[in-house]
Amino acid sequence: MRVSAGVAKGRRIRSSRGMALRPTATKVKDALFDVLRDQVKGARVVDFFAGTGNVGIEALSRGADHVVFVENHVPSVRLLRNNLTACGLHHKAKIYTMDATAFLRRLKKTPETFDILFADPPYHGPLAERFLRQLGKSDMIAERTLVVIEHFHKLPLPEKAGHLGLVKRYRYGDTLLSVYRYSIQVGLGEASDETERT
Repeated sequence: MRVSAGVAKGRRIRSSRGMALRPTATKVKDALFDVLRDQVKGARVVDFFAGTGNVGIEALSRGADHVVFVENHVPSVRLLRNNLTACGLHHKAKIYTMDATAFLRRLKKTPETFDILFADPPYHGPLAERFLRQLGKSDMIAERTLVVIEHFHKLPLPEKAGHLGLVKRYRYGDTLLSVYRYSIQVGLGEASDETERT
């Protein structure tokens, strides 16, 4: 995997064979940033289930102001730190080695809002929906916040979750990107049917 655009374009994002990881595919990552467009520049971002940093590092390379990485797998975190350093972006990042839901509980003590929240939970099982519902009730959500969940297409997510309403779904093979906002009238427009891209 490599950074696709921005100041670190072409830099390699290292992973490790044998890890229980499913990094966001390059075509899905590029599509994600096509959806986000100019909202990335200057944004404060959280990359949940960050793995070795593929999406968050791409956001920093494309001009995000700061990215918080949340990942509980210690070997992945070591690679994530190395990847940030290799890309020259470590000074704009903070890493939390913990479970994503534990991070949400931690933030209740010191509420902080962000511009973009991205989550790529394990594909199979109920975690994506559970996490979305927890996120929708979180104090991290503000009117400007954009939430994107990457998940398996056969496990669709609800249109409403706490403060969040579905804006649109984009399908890439077996992958769905479900996009949510606090207020669906802002930014990307009204909620609509799934769009399939290749």
